[in-house]
Amino acid sequence: MGANITMKYLGVRGENLPAAVRSAAVFSAPCDLESGATVLDHWHNALYRKRFMRALIRKIKLKDAQFPGRLNLSKIREIRRWRDFDEHFSAPICGYRDAADFYRQASAKHFISGIRIPTLLVNAQNDPILTPACMPVELARQHPFLHLELPEEGGHCGFQSRNDKEFYWSEKRALEFVSSYCSAVHG
Repeated sequence: MGANITMKYLGVRGENLPAAVRSAAVFSAPCDLESGATVLDHWHNALYRKRFMRALIRKIKLKDAQFPGRLNLSKIREIRRWRDFDEHFSAPICGYRDAADFYRQASAKHFISGIRIPTLLVNAQNDPILTPACMPVELARQHPFLHLELPEEGGHCGFQSRNDKEFYWSEKRALEFVSSYCSAVHG
C-alpha cells in the first residue's frame, strides 16, 4: 500500500510538492486497489491473504485500543473476502463511504497522470497480487515523468539480488534512479 499511497500523493500534489522531493521510486504498487482485493481472494493467494490479514487484524485491534468505541471489532467475524475487510475497516478508518468509494478514491491509477517529478514504478510480471490494471503501460508510454519497469521476476516485494547478500536489487535500483535526478539538479 505504501507504493500506491506514494503515487497517489505525487499525482494529487503535482507541482505542489515540497522542494526536497525531486524524484521517487516505488515497487510492487497496487495501483488499482479493487483488482488487488479481488486477486487476493483467489485460492493461489491464500498464503498472502492470511499473512496480510493477520497483520491487519492486529493493527485494527491496536487502533481500537488507541481509539475505543470507534471500531466495531465484531465485524472481524464477518470477513470472508478481502473486500469485506475494506468495507468494515479500511473505508471507514480512512473516511470513505464504503469499499467501492475507497477503491475509487484511494487507487493511484486515478491520479498518476498528475505526477510532475521523475517517478520510477517497478512491478514484477510474476507478482501474484498485482493485476494488469496495476501496470499502467499505455500511460507510461506517453507520460514524461513516469518510468515503468516490468521485470519478469521479483514477485511481490521480493526483488533480491543474485550476487549481493547485503542489498536487494530494488534498493540499488531506487538509489540509482533517484541519484540520477539529484545529481542533475545539483550538477
